[in-house]
Amino acid sequence: MFGFLPTAAGNGNHQSTTGYVNNDYDGPPERNKVARIPQVKVKSWKAALVEAQNTIATLNAKLEQECRRAEENAEIAFQLQEERDEALSSLDDARSMITNINGKLETASEERDDALSRLSKAKTVIGELLSEQIETRQNMQENDANHPQERDLELESEIARITTRSTQLQEERDSALENLKVAESNAVELTKQIHAIKNEAQLTRQQDEKRIHQLQNLAKQHAETFDPNAIKDGNKIEHDSQAANVNQTAIQELRDKVSSLEADLVDAHKNKIGIGKNASTAVERNRGHGSGHEDAESVIANLNEQLGSLRAQRRQDVSTMEET
Repeated sequence: MFGFLPTAAGNGNHQSTTGYVNNDYDGPPERNKVARIPQVKVKSWKAALVEAQNTIATLNAKLEQECRRAEENAEIAFQLQEERDEALSSLDDARSMITNINGKLETASEERDDALSRLSKAKTVIGELLSEQIETRQNMQENDANHPQERDLELESEIARITTRSTQLQEERDSALENLKVAESNAVELTKQIHAIKNEAQLTRQQDEKRIHQLQNLAKQHAETFDPNAIKDGNKIEHDSQAANVNQTAIQELRDKVSSLEADLVDAHKNKIGIGKNASTAVERNRGHGSGHEDAESVIANLNEQLGSLRAQRRQDVSTMEET
């Protein structure tokens, strides 16, 4: 590997045709001879150099692989963040709709109470008029023999008064029944809205659970294949646990939102129970006054059944999210 240095011409040394110092010349050793490096050491150095280069290449490849894996974990964390934001947005929308429905339920309850109050008053007044009419007829029968013409005039006047009052009460009763029908129609519409919210929430839950399971499996695969000892000499890359942390945070927030929605549905169910009780009371007090009350009882029973089903579905959703 190492040769001998050429010497300038005319320095008194013997020189070969190649221009290098003749090793057979016995000149002064300090000027004409160069120290040889043993070939064993040269080969050892070359082998060590090749081994070092191979080690560096291997470490660089592993470093690049771990960097790519860290980037993939960061991408998973970002995707989980987006999925969590979308799920929270959907749950906020559902909660807003349920709050709106609760307000409408309160309004419907007030309208129903007002209609039932008017019906009760009309029934009381009609009963009083019937009692007065019976008493008047009895008095007329007693006095007909003595004052036939006078009693006829009083009878006509009394009949006219009772007829006018009965007409007014009939109008009030019809108005109360109309208000009751409007309240029942509103209750049916609210039932449809609750059913639509239930379907949308169920679909959103299924999509969120499917996406979360996919991201959990992907994060688990990366965690299982991660080798913290792949990088040596102080170049270790710490395992990126951001994906798992974001995943657990998203699941916990989903659980909190579902619990909040369950509380809102309980309030809605209480409002419906109040309306159902009022309607049942009205039916008991107004038997024989038309089929409108029976229809109201059927609508309220159906609405309560729908709310019970929605509540059971929400409990199942909470159980499923806790298992996840």
